[in-house]
Amino acid sequence: MRTSTLSLMVIAATLVLIMPTTSCTYDKAPFAECDTVSVGFSSDIRPLITLYCSAPALGDCHDGHGSLGQPDYTAYEGIKAQVDNGQLEHQVFVTGLMPPEFGSTGPTELTPEHQQLLKCWIVQGARNN
Repeated sequence: MRTSTLSLMVIAATLVLIMPTTSCTYDKAPFAECDTVSVGFSSDIRPLITLYCSAPALGDCHDGHGSLGQPDYTAYEGIKAQVDNGQLEHQVFVTGLMPPEFGSTGPTELTPEHQQLLKCWIVQGARNN
């Protein structure tokens, strides 16, 4: 009886030690396809950001002069600042709060293709190309 209790304690201690190293975490590793696709800001990201975030018809969310105090996504510098501080990636891929499901007249969810383009552009350094 004493041996089995000791064995269970050793197993439990081992699991406690290895569990933190095997837990799920947010994986920032690039998508496999990012190695083979070239994403351009002007050709791919600018139209995507306009469609979901800064078109005048969407209201005043990220149009540069809105009343909501949101970051300006009408120019590369405003978008890049949000990439650099991690907020763009966090709001789109971690929390899923952007684009919003309500309060916008535009699309409320990025297509898988648009998610891939945005993620690859970020992984590739969010260049102004």
